[in-house]
Amino acid sequence: MRTKLLCFAAATILLAGVSLVRAAIPPVENLLPSDTLAFFTVPDCNAFRAASKVSPQMMFWNDPAMKPFHDNLVGKFTDKFIAPLEQDLGMKIADFADLPQGQFTLAVTVNGSNGHDDIPPGLLLLLDTKTRSDSLKTNLAALVKKWTDNGRTIRTQNIHGLAFTVVTLSSNDLDGIFGAPTPVSEIGVEPKPRPPVDIYFTQFQSLLIVGNSPKVVEPVAAHLAGGGVPVRERPARPRGRSTHGPPVRRSAHPALHKTPPRTAPQSAPRCRGRSLRSAAPCEC
Repeated sequence: MRTKLLCFAAATILLAGVSLVRAAIPPVENLLPSDTLAFFTVPDCNAFRAASKVSPQMMFWNDPAMKPFHDNLVGKFTDKFIAPLEQDLGMKIADFADLPQGQFTLAVTVNGSNGHDDIPPGLLLLLDTKTRSDSLKTNLAALVKKWTDNGRTIRTQNIHGLAFTVVTLSSNDLDGIFGAPTPVSEIGVEPKPRPPVDIYFTQFQSLLIVGNSPKVVEPVAAHLAGGGVPVRERPARPRGRSTHGPPVRRSAHPALHKTPPRTAPQSAPRCRGRSLRSAAPCEC
């Protein structure tokens, strides 16, 4: 009897610990950087899959009459995009297809660009695997080992206590994944080669974080470490300015900072004995 009680208590503590881990992943609006331009999110992938199975669109897509068109479209998409991606990155999409269990978010940020430079926009991917965090850890470790064996440049960068794995994709890798861009050149200007891209990724508990720049993943890591700022918060009003009216100016000379003495308010002149308008006695 005592053994059963101990097993029940241990199971209760384990389930409570798992629930605390799940609750530790904040919602997406508290994780996105403040310079986010747009984002697409699915709050719960399990609920989305369950709802999509009975949706009219998915029922129409999975109808037996649509099977020839369905197989043809999926086959062309796989041959053009999925197969080159798996070949160049040395990974299988199927290994990560069942991992989305909680929220899934894809966001685009400014990434420090002013619109007139060559800085690409920031891309951020957040994926909560919930109870499949061990599978995510195993797949990431196998992927990093395969990249290392293939001679890819991989390094580790610590950002707010989280160890991010950084892999560099060369222009040949990008051309193999997205296809070679159409060359566009101006008269007298040589076309610039496509610069390499660094991919940052790490796992925080059950959350997968992927970005193309340290500026993109830094706010997420800071918030998860306890010092982040939600995207909806605004910067505070700068000090040294009045909330009403123009900025307050101060002189550098200390003698000019003295407060002028206060003078008593002057009252209106009062008459003495007679009114100012007539010779009659004053009634005051």
